[in-house]
Amino acid sequence: MEAWVALDAYPWNWVPIVDWERDMQSGYLFGIDPYGRIGLHAAIAGSWYVLSSSAKVPLKRWTHVAAAFDPARGMTLYIDGRKAGELAVTGALTPPEKTDQLIGRVRDKMMPVPSGLIHPKHTIYYSLEGVLDELTIHGRTLDAAEIGANAAAVKIADGMSSPWPVMPAGAAGPGRFGAYYETLKFQDTWDRLRRIGPEPDVVVQFPQSGMRLVFWQGNNNVPAWDTENGKWYTDQFMEAYGKPNAPTAKTANRCPTAKAATRARAFWRAPMHESWSTGVTPCRRRRITRAPPPIRSPAGSIGATNIGRSIPTVLRYGNRFCGVHTSTAFGLAIR
Repeated sequence: MEAWVALDAYPWNWVPIVDWERDMQSGYLFGIDPYGRIGLHAAIAGSWYVLSSSAKVPLKRWTHVAAAFDPARGMTLYIDGRKAGELAVTGALTPPEKTDQLIGRVRDKMMPVPSGLIHPKHTIYYSLEGVLDELTIHGRTLDAAEIGANAAAVKIADGMSSPWPVMPAGAAGPGRFGAYYETLKFQDTWDRLRRIGPEPDVVVQFPQSGMRLVFWQGNNNVPAWDTENGKWYTDQFMEAYGKPNAPTAKTANRCPTAKAATRARAFWRAPMHESWSTGVTPCRRRRITRAPPPIRSPAGSIGATNIGRSIPTVLRYGNRFCGVHTSTAFGLAIR
């Protein structure tokens, strides 16, 4: 078996390039694991064998992958015509009965991995994320020279197979303050799944900042900030206080450790709040309670109204940011 693949992302778990197996008792599966390694799983002489490659398939690049099985020698894997793994085993393949072949999609729900990191609670269906082309299942075993020649016969252009998708946020840079209807585009394969009408999204722009507040239907209209350098963040994005090593009322006049300051600085992304605040003296806590000025909506737009006030508590030591917590209420009134 051989194919060309261009992965956009590694799968949640093993995903088939081609799957013709039944309950790991018969047949085979040729696929890619969640770390980008190809593998051949097969029922041979009454036992189930799994062979994984030593190398990974890169993302965003056309790659030739192949798997060969010889009843007298065993299983061999190839990436771009080069041997990537082999397992010596003898015996005939046990074919499955009354089983369809699947291409690029799991047969049964699988648990995402690594479970210790993402803590999944439910199994899911998923497919290969990317492009699969020229899948060929031969009626005989190809040797290394033949597979190498097949891989070398295709000239692959330099660069990525497709660009990385960019989270949509409307026009870049500062703009006249207001909330505007938009039709935001993300990625064709994602956008085509959603049945939407014209201008289903809302983007709020600011005159003195390149940040935008985005209400995108592709994210179920959960509000998200897009920074001036294209970073998305949402859902408790300003929470940068708490144990360990966070400043408290008792330690407000003492300088926190460099490690704590570095950790806190990595979470600080609120330039619009900085523009409302005055300076703070080193290692002194100062509460800023002045609300931003009233805002009027431009004609023909959705009215954007600040229905609360931002009350950040900022702690600095010299030029080093040490901690912040703020609570902001922001609302949209449709006019």
